[in-house]
Amino acid sequence: MAINVIKPILKAIPGQDQRRLRLNIHLPLAAKRFNPSVPAHITNVSTGGAFLETVPEREGRIIDITFSFPDDPRIFSVTARVTWISQGEQQPPGFGIRFLRFHSGSATDLQEIISEFCRIEKHRRQKENFHVLDKPEVPGHQNIDAVIEGYWDKFLR
Repeated sequence: MAINVIKPILKAIPGQDQRRLRLNIHLPLAAKRFNPSVPAHITNVSTGGAFLETVPEREGRIIDITFSFPDDPRIFSVTARVTWISQGEQQPPGFGIRFLRFHSGSATDLQEIISEFCRIEKHRRQKENFHVLDKPEVPGHQNIDAVIEGYWDKFLR
């Protein structure tokens, strides 16, 4: 499982006003109960729903999916409603879903994971944009670069 791009965004979804922290990701579904022979990936997720890159489904259809994140033992099994369809003009083909019920995992667990990934990405970007020739070492304190690199290696590589 690879995470290609991780960033917090405010995204306008057709017909909805969702202002949640979202995670852009490339995450294969562990299980699904629609088009079982067609692969599907989550490419954008928030605590309220996700975008699934796959063959579009009928708007309004109720689906069940299961997914998890790399290096995290929590498994999310949810029932969701297809809320909008993309035929692949402005973005890849697939559909947006709204989570209706968590059977395993929870919205709180999902928010923790999204927040952690976004916090790590924020630190990584700050590190890239912050150039100091002489970094003072503080006795008894761990170097922040080492901490950020450790999280980066664990969650994002």
